[in-house]
Amino acid sequence: TLLELCVVLLAGLSVYALHPGNDRREPRWPAPDPVLAGYTRALLPFIVLVAGYVLWAGSHRAGGAFQAGSILAGAGVLWVLSHGGAGPDIARGWVRLALVAGVTAFCGLGLILLPGGGAFLQWPPQAAKALIVSIESAATVSIAITLVLLFRAGLDLLIPIPGAEAGGEGGGA
Repeated sequence: TLLELCVVLLAGLSVYALHPGNDRREPRWPAPDPVLAGYTRALLPFIVLVAGYVLWAGSHRAGGAFQAGSILAGAGVLWVLSHGGAGPDIARGWVRLALVAGVTAFCGLGLILLPGGGAFLQWPPQAAKALIVSIESAATVSIAITLVLLFRAGLDLLIPIPGAEAGGEGGGA
C-alpha cells in the first residue's frame, strides 16, 4: 500500500509539474449543468457512505484505501463535471496537504513506533486496528484528491483555450 501511495502521489505531482495549464487564471470549463448538479447532490451522500464502508471493510478483508479513494474520486469527478470545473485546486494549501496525507501518515506512524523498539510498520497488537484504519483513512483522502486532480488536468488539456486558434499550424490553399 505504501508503494501504491507513492506511485499515485508521484503521478499527481508529475502531471501538475508538467501540465501546461497549471498557471491558468481564467476558467475554461463549460457552464455548470443544473441537472447533473442535482443528480450529484442526491448521490453524493450515498457515494460517501459506500466509500466509508469499503474503507472499513478493507481493514479486515479485501478492499480498503485504494478502492474507497477511487469511489470518492468518482464523486469528485461528478462534482467537477456538474459545477463547471469547480473542485480541488493544486494551488490551495489543504489540497497539497491532502495529496501527501497518505504517505505522511503511513511513514509517520511507522517511524513513531521505532524508538519503542519495534520495527518499521510493526504495530502493537492492541493498537493495530486503530492505526491501520487511521492510515487507510488518510490514504483514501490522498488517493481521491489525486485522482480528481489528474482528471481535471486531463480535461483541461481537452478543453480549448478561449480565443486560441482552432486551425493549428499554417496550412491552406
